[in-house]
Amino acid sequence: MKRPCEYLKKIPAVFVLMILGLVGLAPGLVEAEEIRSRIGLGAFLAVHNTGSSDLNDVDANFDTVPIVGISGVYLINNTFSVELSTTSLSTDLELEYDGKSGTLGEIQQIPILLTARYRHPIKKTRANVYLGLGGGYFINSFDHDKRNDQAEFFGLNLRSADISNSYGWLANVGTELFFKKHYSVYLDLKVIFTQAEFDLTHLDGTVEKQDAAMNASVLGIGFNYYF
Repeated sequence: MKRPCEYLKKIPAVFVLMILGLVGLAPGLVEAEEIRSRIGLGAFLAVHNTGSSDLNDVDANFDTVPIVGISGVYLINNTFSVELSTTSLSTDLELEYDGKSGTLGEIQQIPILLTARYRHPIKKTRANVYLGLGGGYFINSFDHDKRNDQAEFFGLNLRSADISNSYGWLANVGTELFFKKHYSVYLDLKVIFTQAEFDLTHLDGTVEKQDAAMNASVLGIGFNYYF
């Protein structure tokens, strides 16, 4: 069975190279300046990858999907900021057991994430790197339209499934480059830790509750406009 978010082992090197490339554009722009308290609005494009999990004692796998989202940032000063972000995504839930697999349905999720960040300005540039911690509320729903026919679903005796909303926490790292007073671009990585409760309805009508980890990584690029 795949371990949750095992693909994260490949991310750090790629992410570091992306950060170095972005910061490499910064020298020679403008000397770092004191940032006054202000608000920014932005948008981002990212790849959302949910790790493997267990559901009803079988392997549960999720699709990797592209996402587009929006965010709001409150710059407190040069050192601290707070970000509120959200998006909408859909990913197939595939169960695998004894060499057989089938799609149980599609999970639809709206994550609402709040992240507090420590920012470290890079001297003689308008760039900074940041580390953050935060939490999130995840609005979850389940769609059976993509489910395989029961004959193809390898006899797990599952008629339907539902999923509850959930909470979680996250770790965040990234870099932001200000091109002008009001504009910036950034690279961002969030690693999210959460689990959701599934209600599994069997063919005989009994309902079984199961918790499944839905840990994920979100790697993306975005821009902000600051007022």
